[in-house]
Amino acid sequence: MRQRFLLASVLCLAAALSKAQDELPANPITPGIDLNMPTILVGDANNDGKVNTDDAVTISSHILGRETPGFFEDAADVNADGRIDIQDVAIIIAYLVAKKD
Repeated sequence: MRQRFLLASVLCLAAALSKAQDELPANPITPGIDLNMPTILVGDANNDGKVNTDDAVTISSHILGRETPGFFEDAADVNADGRIDIQDVAIIIAYLVAKKD
């Protein structure tokens, strides 16, 4: 008798867990909060959605201390070394040259 009760309890628990799992929200940790991160187009320093010579000019201007409206620092650090410098400009230029071949 006790074994039947235990078996019935386990089956009920399994059914309840199965139903609960089907009803979990998409993000069970923080329901209602979108965890999708925005994408960054590496090299798109002016944030126009493309990597082109304008981005190399924008980074160069930033390095020289000129006003760079719309400058997107996260995308400008092309080699991800924590600095925005001439190496980032060189990588963009090399990319653009290779892209034309």
